[in-house]
Amino acid sequence: MIYCKATTMEVNMLKQRAKLAWLKGGDNCSKIFFQKITARRASQRVYQIQNEDGHLLTEYTVVTGEFVNYFKKLFGGSQRQPQNLDHLQTFARYLISEDEATLISSPVQRQEIKEALFDINEDSAPGPDGFSSGFFKASWAVTGDDVCRAVMEFFNGGRLLKQLNATLITLIPKNAFVRGRSISDNVLLAQELLSGYNQKKLPPRCTIKVDLQKAYDVVNWDYLLAVLRLFKFPNRFILWVEQCITTASFSISLNGNIHGFFSSTRGLRQGDPLSPYLFVLVMESLHLLIKSKTQTDDNFQFHWRCKELGIVNLCFADDLLLFCKADIYSVTVLHGILQEFKGTAGLHANAKKSQILFSKEAVQVQSQIQLILGFPQGTFPVCYLGVPLITSKLSLADCAPLILKIEARIAGWNQLKLTYAGRTQLIKSVLSSIHQYWCSVFILPKGVIKTIEAKLRNFLWKGGSERGGYKVSWEQVCKPTSHGGLGIRNIQMMNNALMGKYLWQVLTKKRDSIWVYWILKYKLKDGTLWAANDKDGSWTWKKLLKLRPHIIKGIQYRVGTGTDFKLWLDPWHPDGTLLHRYPHGPLITGLPMDSPLSTVIIGGTWQWPSEHHIDINGIITNLPDIHNGANDTIIWNSRSGIYSTEHAYTVFSNPSSAVEWAPLFYEKYDSTGRIQTGRWELNGQVKDGGDPIYGMQHTDRC
Repeated sequence: MIYCKATTMEVNMLKQRAKLAWLKGGDNCSKIFFQKITARRASQRVYQIQNEDGHLLTEYTVVTGEFVNYFKKLFGGSQRQPQNLDHLQTFARYLISEDEATLISSPVQRQEIKEALFDINEDSAPGPDGFSSGFFKASWAVTGDDVCRAVMEFFNGGRLLKQLNATLITLIPKNAFVRGRSISDNVLLAQELLSGYNQKKLPPRCTIKVDLQKAYDVVNWDYLLAVLRLFKFPNRFILWVEQCITTASFSISLNGNIHGFFSSTRGLRQGDPLSPYLFVLVMESLHLLIKSKTQTDDNFQFHWRCKELGIVNLCFADDLLLFCKADIYSVTVLHGILQEFKGTAGLHANAKKSQILFSKEAVQVQSQIQLILGFPQGTFPVCYLGVPLITSKLSLADCAPLILKIEARIAGWNQLKLTYAGRTQLIKSVLSSIHQYWCSVFILPKGVIKTIEAKLRNFLWKGGSERGGYKVSWEQVCKPTSHGGLGIRNIQMMNNALMGKYLWQVLTKKRDSIWVYWILKYKLKDGTLWAANDKDGSWTWKKLLKLRPHIIKGIQYRVGTGTDFKLWLDPWHPDGTLLHRYPHGPLITGLPMDSPLSTVIIGGTWQWPSEHHIDINGIITNLPDIHNGANDTIIWNSRSGIYSTEHAYTVFSNPSSAVEWAPLFYEKYDSTGRIQTGRWELNGQVKDGGDPIYGMQHTDRC
């Protein structure tokens, strides 16, 4: 018992230091943990740096001194001066209501404090004092009262001791995104707006890709507080935020040692869960500033297909795109906005990393626009939010960064002696997440999918070795565990399921999506998705439309008033779109092509024209029910009635019948696939379908 407890404690300690979030079971081997700890230390050690003057520094004390001086300069140098942004309130889309203000400034409860602390991952890095959340969870009976008193004292008194707000600056990448925000809207809309940049027949346009230099680190505190007042946050909440950002002190963590201790006069702490939300509010104020300057200036020329919706900028975290017609005046207006934002918020563009993209019709003004902004001209494909923006179709070369990233991850694990179960878990939790992001914004070319699957297949069966063959077909491996597979997702089907949600959003008119709003305005207009031309638009849009046969498998039209459905064009009928079955129906019945379904609904009942020369018995005998008094709705054929990627994947995959014992067995005993891979080996390396291999017969019942 004592040995088991000590072993568990050692494993937990090593897991925290190794940062193996994917390792949930199957390979709890100390050797793996030690190898990852060693690799992490080696990759994060700094031996030499180049200073601003270009000199190479190698002496450890000189290197640490350079880091401390750099961050002192970065976080300092800003003078406090109150600011006022009330003039932007007219353009604000959202303001805090009185009820919301009361809620966010209400007294904090002990249960809330406990839930917040217990929600922290035990394997996350501890604070400067060395205590992780796991310590406080384990000792809550002893430390709980003190923790709650300390937290409640801050919320009640509005004061925060500087000793409690000390933080370490670690020289590793930080996450600047807010969980739950959709990144795909920006990519999809940017892709549509850049479509045709390689053609001369369209108006001259330009897109400015702005790289905000050290965005989090240089935010002006007084500007941030003015932003909170702009959006009507209560004074008590603003005081809490001010205490959190102004009492922070910093030290540098370098090669396992701590150096320096200094305060700051500006900036937000990266890694603080509150910082991304505050930064989003700062960038929202930039959006309001842009609206105030462009929508009140009749001389400003909007980008093609942007004027009606007033689209000038797309922003996600610190990635900023600006759009306008390629003319001197409009670009000058945007340049003035960037300069004003720099003076008030402290955020300024990095001229070396920012760039301007021009359409082919903008050749005459390119040099003048570059002179105004001071940015270089960019070329396609351009990287935005981690994926390439293209003007034509997505190629294998465009996807090279994705493939290289997967190869690099696999190469880093080949040296470890992982079992099939360990490699299966790695593919599910790590490697699949790499291409899943790309799958959520692009329909990947078949060649790219085949290349990725080949690399996953090699890693699963061979690991880092060149020897050995494929034990089971990839099709069998990708089946759900309930169907005798390992539950690794089929990339093509997952790609379709992830992209299919955008068609669902268009069908249900998801108005809080700027991309959906743009599609409804410029692509569908007053038409329907099912009649949209798949020959017109960007490569991404045309590929999306080819998913309509998949989507139609999972949707159901629920007829109400009939005013929102098209009689001939929407698949409201169990037999599908009527125009496909009766192509001459509109001409013979006299009911126009774009007639609403309400044309044949009178008094809550079906009323079809019977005097015309068309056999409509097939339609009439299979009509759906009318839900009197209800609006027309589209639902997904699931319990919730709402599209989900998980359910869509099942619908698109159309799996065969499940093995009766498999769901209970895998859920309880073999979540990592260890027993399944062993079973395949015992069966003589069987292939899908039960074919005998090496002259050995087998049965699927064992």
